[in-house]
Amino acid sequence: MNAKDYFKNKKVKISDKDRLRAETACIILDVRLHTGLSQAKLAKKVGTKQPAIARIESGGMIPSLEMLQKIAKATKGRLILPKIVY
Repeated sequence: MNAKDYFKNKKVKISDKDRLRAETACIILDVRLHTGLSQAKLAKKVGTKQPAIARIESGGMIPSLEMLQKIAKATKGRLILPKIVY
């Protein structure tokens, strides 16, 4: 279940920014755990410190596109950005 569905099921109102933080946190945590990396090891691979990864995973900060790209590369994944459809 993604963050949007979780908050909808719990009938919790959440801002778009907070939802983005929660969804990003869940994705980064899932990717890190799937690849078997600790926060410290992922931080070293992307050139930051462990507390920065902890803040991302807790929803305390939204990572830049550059950071997301570094995380994707460090976990041997790839970043696929969503389209804006109008």
